[in-house]
Amino acid sequence: MSKKEHLICSQCKTQMEMKKTTVDLEDENILIKFRDVPTEVCPSCGAEYLPASVAKDINREMGQIKKAVQKALSIPKEVTHPKLYKADLELVYA
Repeated sequence: MSKKEHLICSQCKTQMEMKKTTVDLEDENILIKFRDVPTEVCPSCGAEYLPASVAKDINREMGQIKKAVQKALSIPKEVTHPKLYKADLELVYA
């Protein structure tokens, strides 16, 4: 997609603009905050859409981060509690 080709918002039919946003994802009590993520944003209604390539990258990164956090927080099952162990990470999407 070139710089001039943007999606049309499915909610309000306005041409979307490429902006950098923050994406928060939570999986198994791990919250990951990706900053500076290229995202199609509707200037009218605020709807946001991640380009497929960006979503794929974030999913891959999320899997790697989740494995690393789980390994770092490896605690015997008998002492774990889902609400007590939550990692908040901030990563810059490059």
